[in-house]
Amino acid sequence: MSKKKYIWGWISFAVFLGVLLLVSTDYILWFDQTVFAIFKNFPFLEHFDFIGTELVIGTVSILLILWLALKERNFTGIIFTVLAIGGGNYINKFFKAVVERDRPEALHGEEGFSFPSGHAMVGLIFLLVLAFFISKMITSANGKLAVYVTAISLALLTGFSRIPDEAHYPSDVLAGFLIGFSYYVLCEFAYLKLSNRK
Repeated sequence: MSKKKYIWGWISFAVFLGVLLLVSTDYILWFDQTVFAIFKNFPFLEHFDFIGTELVIGTVSILLILWLALKERNFTGIIFTVLAIGGGNYINKFFKAVVERDRPEALHGEEGFSFPSGHAMVGLIFLLVLAFFISKMITSANGKLAVYVTAISLALLTGFSRIPDEAHYPSDVLAGFLIGFSYYVLCEFAYLKLSNRK
């Protein structure tokens, strides 16, 4: 892992803590309302909501685990995948239970607490894990870059899809991206350390 990614992981976590402290203030509400007004002009983003669903993430994660087990014989990679995606999901639920932020009052039909966004957090982790293993099969630097650009773009669209119909506050989505990235970096760091010991 590059030192820059490790540093950005810590920065991301620090900013997440800042957002966490601001969720009950008028300042964050001003931010949320401003972003809501902007994203109302992009209702098409709602179509990307499916990427962050449990069905999609769960199904693709199982296929990835099967591939790592049967094709790659990479059992450390399986642990990495389960801890990153499954662990990220539990961490998301933990913060939701602790913060207990109600969802925006809109006809979005969503239940449960709002902070941080699971689509943004777990969706980002899921797509970064996929990009990590796919990039291992690509030799060219440009090819690897294209994989990560695609993964991050889809992750952003997945998180943003929760804003136009007000299923989440924009600050929920921002927090999801931040804690998701920092947790992914931690998991990747642990995986690479374990892999290098072999």
